[in-house]
Amino acid sequence: MKRFLLILLSIMFLWLQYRLWWGAGSHSESEQLTEDIVQLETNLQQNQQRNQALRKDIDNLKYRTEALEELAREKLGLIKKSEHFFRVIPNSTVNTSVDD
Repeated sequence: MKRFLLILLSIMFLWLQYRLWWGAGSHSESEQLTEDIVQLETNLQQNQQRNQALRKDIDNLKYRTEALEELAREKLGLIKKSEHFFRVIPNSTVNTSVDD
């Protein structure tokens, strides 16, 4: 009877060790889930900061005409009727070689 009980306890111990290290809800799975949670929290913080910046941009465009004008100038290349447009070409694109 002692021998049977010892074998049974050994089998149960091995089965529990297997579940602890490799089965469902194991130690490695728990670590992976913890890493996933950290990554998701980081992504959440980045998205919240991005949303806050977008809300600020929306408010600027709604309530400040200067911001709307600036956007029209930068994105659409628009100018006012009384303004003159000058295009400045950087020196690096101008051919500066002199032929003799």
